[in-house]
Amino acid sequence: MSQPSDKQNNNFSSYIGFLAAAVSASVGLSNIWRFPAETAKFGGGVYVLAYLLCVIFVGLPLVLAELAVGRANGKGLYETYKPYKGWVWVGRIAALTCFLIFATYNIITGWVCNYLWTSITGKLFAGASVDPPKEWLISFYEETCQAWEWNLLWVSFVLGLSLWINLTGVSAGIEKLSKIAMPLFVIMLIGLIGYSFTLKGCGEGIAYYLIPQPSKFRVEAFASAFSQAFLSLAVGMGCLLTYGCYVDKQANLRSSAIVISAGDTIVAFLAGFFIFSSLGFLTTNDKATLDGLIGDDRFNADGKLAFIAIPWALFFIRSAIIQYLLLVSFYCLLLFAAITSCVAILEAPSKYLASMFNW
Repeated sequence: MSQPSDKQNNNFSSYIGFLAAAVSASVGLSNIWRFPAETAKFGGGVYVLAYLLCVIFVGLPLVLAELAVGRANGKGLYETYKPYKGWVWVGRIAALTCFLIFATYNIITGWVCNYLWTSITGKLFAGASVDPPKEWLISFYEETCQAWEWNLLWVSFVLGLSLWINLTGVSAGIEKLSKIAMPLFVIMLIGLIGYSFTLKGCGEGIAYYLIPQPSKFRVEAFASAFSQAFLSLAVGMGCLLTYGCYVDKQANLRSSAIVISAGDTIVAFLAGFFIFSSLGFLTTNDKATLDGLIGDDRFNADGKLAFIAIPWALFFIRSAIIQYLLLVSFYCLLLFAAITSCVAILEAPSKYLASMFNW
């Protein structure tokens, strides 16, 4: 029987590297567009409080549990559940779930790549000269979703990049990517937030985002907060359990779980400032209202906030150079969040197969 590969025996080279990779795995597209939208939809500050309670009392313990189980066994999903009769299917379902999530995430990341490319080349800015630009952006989004040739190209690119990073190894691939991507992600996020605070109407947008509106808080808001916590922290699917396999035995997992949960929550919270400052600016330049944008599936459902509403808002900035820099930075931000999540989601099933077949 062949011996396990070097990649299987590889670990994170440092505790900081592990934290960077784990936070990168948790921070994804849902932090940037879903959390702010759900917050505005379900009562602003009231929803934020509900989400924090879900993170503290459900998400944080699960993050700690997954890291602890992964480190204790050191073998990933397959070896963790194999010794326990009847539980082997839990590992199989988790690995399959990660694979299916990756398949979906891969497509959406391909859309992000397409928007980044069309921003860099200037094609996306053609909508700025169209009246009204929102109709052009809706049409462009629909074309992006339906253009199978471009989708195949970008999905292949994302798949190839994710596989290459995973095959490179834990420290040389996953950890190195996270150490580069996360600092750049934070810098760009802070830069975008800083500029958005200078936009006219940003105060109204932030107020809509954060001021508690109890009348909007409904029973389904708890389900939304609960699912957002699971999705955002990447718990319940084996990603963090797999990363736990590569953690040094001396690492403080309790502190790690707190840092991962806090980092992910802070990023989601901060992203809302840019999103709603931009939307507030949009409402001062167009007849749209914040209630209308949040409640309209043409702009808010399935990530359309990032692909339609935000470009629409930034088209009203008079300086073409600033328009260009903001849109390119925004889609770079999305790409960093997406690709690190893709790599983390793919690592769990790849580790499962490597353990099962001694690859």
